[in-house]
Amino acid sequence: MPPPPARGSEAEAQGLRNSRAELSRLRFHNHTWFHITRYAGSFVAHNHPMASWSAVYCVRAGEVVKKHPQSGLLRFFDPRQGANAYLDPANDKLHAPFALRSLEIRLAAGDLVVFPSYLFHEVTPFYGADTRITEVSTGPHVTGVNPVPATPMQPSLPSRVSPMSTPAAIGSSPSVMPLPGLAMAAGGRGD
Repeated sequence: MPPPPARGSEAEAQGLRNSRAELSRLRFHNHTWFHITRYAGSFVAHNHPMASWSAVYCVRAGEVVKKHPQSGLLRFFDPRQGANAYLDPANDKLHAPFALRSLEIRLAAGDLVVFPSYLFHEVTPFYGADTRITEVSTGPHVTGVNPVPATPMQPSLPSRVSPMSTPAAIGSSPSVMPLPGLAMAAGGRGD
């Protein structure tokens, strides 16, 4: 096998130009919408098929109601189906990531939660007197190149990034962004 091209060589520069040309053909599609939740509103357990990643950005968390401590929680269900078939004193009190229970997150304004779209999740009934507002985004759906063969994914838990700035643009329609726009969105704009 020939040695790799020397740094700064013409061959390396040509490879970089080819990569940039290929990357410029990529288009990342996402779908974004808002949830405005009023008293007793909730979202049943679901996932987001046909997407790789999902994100929830909290615009307004809504009132925390002391007599309803579960009000408005974002709940992720354990993807290890059947893992809790037998609980005993040895495995009943395990801490994350080994716990055999759902992950519950009380969002605060500015929180951003990013998670694999295959994870089932729900929002528990919200009992605040005001409204709870979240922006949800799914994607990316990549077009412009030959698809990459699917590989099995390891189950993973949501990542929480907090706090984030308010999104610069508010809307609820599908959008298309080229690769450089994706990098910019990942660098400081929440969904």
